[in-house]
Amino acid sequence: MLLLHRAGPPQWELPGGKVEPGESLEEAAIRELAEELGVRLRKLSYLGDTRFRQQDRGWRYAWFLAEEFDGEPVVCEPERFDNVAYWPLSELARMMSELSPNVRLLVRAYFEGRLVLPRRTSASPHTRTAVPA
Repeated sequence: MLLLHRAGPPQWELPGGKVEPGESLEEAAIRELAEELGVRLRKLSYLGDTRFRQQDRGWRYAWFLAEEFDGEPVVCEPERFDNVAYWPLSELARMMSELSPNVRLLVRAYFEGRLVLPRRTSASPHTRTAVPA
């Protein structure tokens, strides 16, 4: 799973953001990945969504799988993020305290069988594991 590391407060989180007026969830995901990682999505699949409360505020997150994209993910907003890295889900399960609430919910949903991710059939340049700094 590709995550961005927020500089402050420090936590690993999924790329993404708010949906702008008149924008679909898919359009927002495509735009946010271009803005935050500098990649252009070619194929996107909806995985599910979740709602939760944090600091007396309600949040709704939609999860997507970026199946095909052009470009190499890099930190494009260094004032907000200081690293980008691929993580195996098994490792994320061991570092829950370092993850954003949204990522914790996604990892739990996966290991509880409520979220199914497709299996990779072949390696691509976008499946390498990056080591965090």
